Amino acid sequence: MRRREILWHALPKGEIKNLLRTDFAKGLSQKIVEHRLSRYGDNALERGKRVSIVERAIRQLKSPLSLILIGAGVLTVVLKEFVDTTVIALAAGINIAVGVFQEGRASKAFEKLEASQEKFATVIRDGATQVVSARFLVPGDVIFVRAGTSVPADARIIDTKGVSVNEAALTGEWLSVVKEAKQAERNAPVTDRTNMLWMGTNVVSGSAHAVVVETGIRTEVGKIAKEIGTEWEQSTPLQHGIRRLARSIAFVTLGALVIIFMLGIFRGEPLAEMFLVAIAIAVAVVPEGLPAAVTVVLALGMESILKVNGLVKNLLAAETLGGTTVVLTDKTGTLTEARMKLKEIRPLLSIKHDPDRAVGTMGPSRLNEDTRMVLDIAILSTDAFAEGGPLGRIVPDEAVLHGSPVEQAILEAGFSYGLTRVFLEEEHPPLDSLEFQAENRFSASLNKKTSDGRERILFVTGAPEVLLAHASNVLSGGKAVPLTDEVRVILAKEYERESNEGFRVLATGYRQVKFSKFPEEMRESPIAAEKLLNEIVFGGFIAFHDPVRPGIETSVRMVREAGARVIMVTGDQAITARNIAREVGINISGDVLSGSDIAAMDDDELSLRLAETHVLARILPHQKLRVVNILRKQGEVVAMTGDGVNDAPALKAANIGIAFGSGTDVAKEAADIILLKNSFDVITHAIAEGRKILDNIKKITAYLLSTSTSEIVVVGFALILGGPLPVLPAQILWTNIIEEGLMNFAFAFEPAEPDIMKRDPKTHTMHGVLTPNLRNLIITIAVITGVLLISIYLFLLSQGIPVEKLRTIMFAALSIDSIFFAFSLKNLKRPIWQIRIFSNRYLILSFAASVSALAAALFIPPVQNMLSLVPLLPAELVLIFCIGIINLIIIELAKYFVIEKQSA
Repeated sequence: MRRREILWHALPKGEIKNLLRTDFAKGLSQKIVEHRLSRYGDNALERGKRVSIVERAIRQLKSPLSLILIGAGVLTVVLKEFVDTTVIALAAGINIAVGVFQEGRASKAFEKLEASQEKFATVIRDGATQVVSARFLVPGDVIFVRAGTSVPADARIIDTKGVSVNEAALTGEWLSVVKEAKQAERNAPVTDRTNMLWMGTNVVSGSAHAVVVETGIRTEVGKIAKEIGTEWEQSTPLQHGIRRLARSIAFVTLGALVIIFMLGIFRGEPLAEMFLVAIAIAVAVVPEGLPAAVTVVLALGMESILKVNGLVKNLLAAETLGGTTVVLTDKTGTLTEARMKLKEIRPLLSIKHDPDRAVGTMGPSRLNEDTRMVLDIAILSTDAFAEGGPLGRIVPDEAVLHGSPVEQAILEAGFSYGLTRVFLEEEHPPLDSLEFQAENRFSASLNKKTSDGRERILFVTGAPEVLLAHASNVLSGGKAVPLTDEVRVILAKEYERESNEGFRVLATGYRQVKFSKFPEEMRESPIAAEKLLNEIVFGGFIAFHDPVRPGIETSVRMVREAGARVIMVTGDQAITARNIAREVGINISGDVLSGSDIAAMDDDELSLRLAETHVLARILPHQKLRVVNILRKQGEVVAMTGDGVNDAPALKAANIGIAFGSGTDVAKEAADIILLKNSFDVITHAIAEGRKILDNIKKITAYLLSTSTSEIVVVGFALILGGPLPVLPAQILWTNIIEEGLMNFAFAFEPAEPDIMKRDPKTHTMHGVLTPNLRNLIITIAVITGVLLISIYLFLLSQGIPVEKLRTIMFAALSIDSIFFAFSLKNLKRPIWQIRIFSNRYLILSFAASVSALAAALFIPPVQNMLSLVPLLPAELVLIFCIGIINLIIIELAKYFVIEKQSA
């Protein structure tokens, strides 16, 4: 159909229609769509090619650690030290395998996240409007876009109703561009093609019909993506910090190795052997796996949040979540279910004799005569209807309800009592109906009083104040009685009570009439229609509410216990906001601040009020942005929810923007997290997951840095002392296999600690990895472990132990210290006897692998010979075991004095 570059903006609409062979009114047929999909492919940007396991292995081979090992391996071959060659090859293979596994695990997590971000488009096909996945759009499709949606493909505008588009994603300009349908100049640059919609931009206002002209990589954004390539990976401040830490350790290690190398040469040690010792120690000491392990932890955290329907769009949000100090949450849909539900039916007798009664849910027997009549009237006079249920029966769950939220709630209430409109209309056959109008504020139904009678009865549902103003009688005990001034006061107070509790309140009424059809003047004139209410019998009140989500009180309490303030920010009335806040457990001790209150305050005054206020009502979008900015200036880490176009600036300004899955594309684009199901529970889980991420990164860092210094300390001391090398290069490499084979990666799967949601997010321990306490713990462990190993080395020397046995014992001691205290680091605050040892199966498997590697070195003759080890006596094995226990005790003491005691 077309291959050359076409200037769609410069063509008349008729020519575009002919080129694309489409119909602007009916769109394309499904058959043509399928043909064009096969020709042009999906409407998606080309993903970076999925990296195969071989390519990941090659990438690992190019890492500095692998290059060092390969160089050392080549040197051993040249020196004909084939035993060392074998050990180096084994160490390199294990490091590459672990790296490939780590990278693959993280990639799978990111792929799951990517798959969750599907976008949809409204399109006209075969003359019908439908919603389809945006990836299945083809050139010639006629689409409809409106405020809040994202443009799904490059398209030429057919007609527009005040549409303006934010094209920052393409041009970098945040000012919205007003669009029009008329033909543009041929040489107009992209920014001036105002009759075009570009893929990935966001509609800010208005609506438009447009015809798709380019899809996928042929769109403007696709061309850019093709030129620069697409990159999946993104780095966060935490990852950069970890890499800087790893580089710093590498430089320090290099300096220490130069000193050790020079000491060895000065002592007369063979050049080749000292070179291998230096390389082996470098491999063992540099925590090469730390950056990769951090990425895996972040990816697993994002995947965990996705399982509870929270889509984390970037790693920065994942690492920031745990430090959240303020959650600004919307009310409707987040704390509540975003639907109307019947709360109370209140006829006069119920108000007088049972003031606290709310409607039951146990079936028709729970409805007395008056209550039943009030509900019957509401069902018969509503405009709502149901599809999908058997006539005359309760409509099943799969039935589709049509009507306003309140009208649907009336039908659902009827279903819970076994009442359907069809069933009631058999008793009172309908004659005519009058739809609700804003001017008269009621709807009405004209019915026969009985199925076989001639009497007519008018059923009305509407605003309580309107019905009360016209009523002359009131329903009481199944009959109409005079509506006295005293009763009017009782009804008025009841209406005030229900309104003050935040309910949406309607009233019902009825009266007998003689006509069998509403006069036309009543349909055309609200004043004429209001005459229908004269002399009406007031039936009673029906109160509705938006019920809070099940379990939301627990979720809010958990967030508050976690040290974060929960502030409700809603556009609803203050009284409703306060009642919902009370019901879900938000602190309501302070005053409710309204949008008008905020408008009258300067920033300093508002800052003071925000410190004691937890409910903001009648808030406008630009006021949300102001609140976010003030809280951030106070040093708060702010998470905020939103769903509208105008919420986008505040979502962007918050530390963590949280959009609803049902919200606008603009809001979702600005957010860091998308709630696929609009529930506050996801926010609670995300905060807990963010804290678990930080905890596990700390454990990995503590483990790797604590185990990395032992070899340098012991070998350096031995060279200074003038004694024999305590371990050989091959032994050091095998020790590295035992220490870092899988253990560092296993900590990524540690479950959350029991107190994770009871910590104060403002303490220094909640920000960053190398906190003062953790740094002191690592230094303490390294120093004490080094002193212990040096003491063992000196003791063995003093006993005249043969050098081969000395090295075997030192090799085992270096290995056993890391195996034992791995379990101590499962929790940095609790003693080991309070830790759930078997809660992480990956750690158990890694532990088993490390013990097996040590056992193979000590007990299998070929491995013994390869590593220049000798068999140990039972007493010596007991000594090694005791060394591990002593080291574990040292770690526990260090935890107590450095972390537990200081945190108390």
